[in-house]
Amino acid sequence: MRPLAAVLCLALTAPAHALPDPRFDSGVKIETPVHVPSLVVATRARDSRLTARRKGSISVQDERVEPALAMLEPDELYSATGNCQGEGNRTYGVCLQIVATSGLGHDHSNQLPSVEFPDNDRCKSGIPLNTEAVWRFKTPTAAARLTVTWSWSGACQGSQSKSFDSGIEGLSALTAGSGYTLVGATSKHASNHYSDSAALKAIPIIASDYKAEFPKDPDLLVNDISLGFGGLFDINGDWQSPHITHRFGSQADVQKSTIPEAHQAKFEEIAKKHGARILIEGTHYHLDFTSTDSVHFEETLRCDF
Repeated sequence: MRPLAAVLCLALTAPAHALPDPRFDSGVKIETPVHVPSLVVATRARDSRLTARRKGSISVQDERVEPALAMLEPDELYSATGNCQGEGNRTYGVCLQIVATSGLGHDHSNQLPSVEFPDNDRCKSGIPLNTEAVWRFKTPTAAARLTVTWSWSGACQGSQSKSFDSGIEGLSALTAGSGYTLVGATSKHASNHYSDSAALKAIPIIASDYKAEFPKDPDLLVNDISLGFGGLFDINGDWQSPHITHRFGSQADVQKSTIPEAHQAKFEEIAKKHGARILIEGTHYHLDFTSTDSVHFEETLRCDF
């Protein structure tokens, strides 16, 4: 008889807002359009009664996938699978646990946000050998490092764990420059000016153009953009809103206090010229640089509080 092998993977399919939810064929198959890149992280553990050897591997199912795509996105639905492989009519059980072990981009470590299982089915039992167990889970709204643990019972025994990061890739810190000053850093979020490429390019140009129009005005005060790995920007350090937005590096707040009322119309004109949509939120401008072809684009700007 061949040794039993527990096979598990975390399938990073496209986020739910980009594609329909995965469909299940008798609960054992995840159907994904063939053009969608899918990263599979697999760990194999042989039955401990036969051998204690364990082997871990990472494989990419679509050669077009860049290794950097291994990061999950916050607040998205994903799927995980497990399979106990072997011969005979035996069954197995398996429980999946996913916990946030640290926040990414946050300088506070109070109670971390939880991972949701919308089907309320973390533990499964009585599964025939070679039949795949499938779970759906939703990542926390805040960027975090997640530890995923499969715990086996029945025909397969033992447990394995893997860690993954959930956040927004490709953000870069906006650094100090001419015509603007970075403000808003706190002890809970020491780095609050991470931006996508559009905002990173536009903000210094807006400041430069404004200074050219009004050289005697004070610098623009650029407040919150996003945290280092995006996701929920919890101003109060409690894993709650506000902010509602500021999650993808494409929204920036600019204080109105250093822009004289007589010059505000010109500032708005300059900001719009360089790709910003504008929402006035009390004492500051909320500038949105989200591209219209982005999956994160919203037709109507939302008040951030």
